[in-house]
Formats: sequence, structure tokens, C-alpha cells
Amino acid sequence: MRGNMHRNIGAKCTTTTGQNARGIARILHDLSLFLGCWVAAVGLHETLLGVVLHLPISFFDTTPIGRLLTRFGRDVDVLDSALPTLCLDLVRCFFQVLAITSFFCDLTPQLGTWQAAVNLHISLLAAVLRLPLTFYDITPTGRILARFSKDIDVLDNTLPMTVSELVYCFYEFRLDYPKASEKFHFG
Repeated sequence: MRGNMHRNIGAKCTTTTGQNARGIARILHDLSLFLGCWVAAVGLHETLLGVVLHLPISFFDTTPIGRLLTRFGRDVDVLDSALPTLCLDLVRCFFQVLAITSFFCDLTPQLGTWQAAVNLHISLLAAVLRLPLTFYDITPTGRILARFSKDIDVLDNTLPMTVSELVYCFYEFRLDYPKASEKFHFG
């Protein structure tokens, strides 16, 4: 009873910590989006105001002030309402592309190891089936099956993991390559 209580408390602490981290990330996300849109809107507003103030006087003689204020207000309203949505869509699109790229980077070695395992399964089975019958008289069937299942287990479990680690090692080397080239004076 007491052990279950401690396990439940630990689960609640982990859940609470995760919720707090998500809450902080959401606050930082909203704050950065707000500040970015605000800076962009202020910059564009100042540019619009500077352009309007540098127009010739004849423009103000022919254009009513109400029309200028309406147009200015409409443009700033579009900025305030559309810019945050566009920024959010851009960030979402970027992370979706990143997720899809990551998925295919993980999928490609897995498919390659799967194909290699299938080919090696066929080769091993063909090799075992081509053995002379005297081999089966001398060697117990259990030993053949144990060895065959051990080799298949290595192909199915160790090969994909090894290839994935090799691919990740390659990506890490490519990311660190500029540092390595400075250290060893490559290219």
C-alpha cells in the first residue's frame, strides 16, 4: 500500500513538472510572438508615417485627412490581425518540415537494414538448406536452429541499431565539420 502511494506521488510530480514545462514554453512562445509582431508593426508604422510626412503638400490639398486616417488605420489593423497568424503559420510550417525530414532520415536506414536483413535471411536459409545430409546426421538439429536463430536475432536487432548509430555519428560529424576543419586545416 505504502509503495503504491509513493509511486503515485512520483507520477504526480512528473506530470506536474511536465505541465509546468509546457506552461513555461507556451508563455515564452506567446511572449516572443507578441514581441516580434509588435516590433514589426512599430517598424512598419514608422515607415508608413515617414513616407506620408514626406509627401508633397499638394497631396494633402487633394486628399481628405479622413481618407488618410482610415487607410492608415486599416493598414495597421491588418498588420495587427494578420501578422501574428502568418508568423505562427511560418513557425508551424518550419517545424512540420523539420519533423518530416527527421522522419525520413530515421526511416531510410531502417528500410535499408530491413532489406539487408531480408537478403541475409534468404542467404542463410539457402546456405543451411544446401548443406549435405551427413552434416545433419552429425550435428543436432537444436544446435543448427540455435545458431540460425542467433544469427537472425543479430540481423533483426543489432543491425538496425548499428546503422542508426552510424548515421547519427555521420550527421554529428557533418555538423561539427567546420570546427574540425579549423582545427586540422582542411580545405
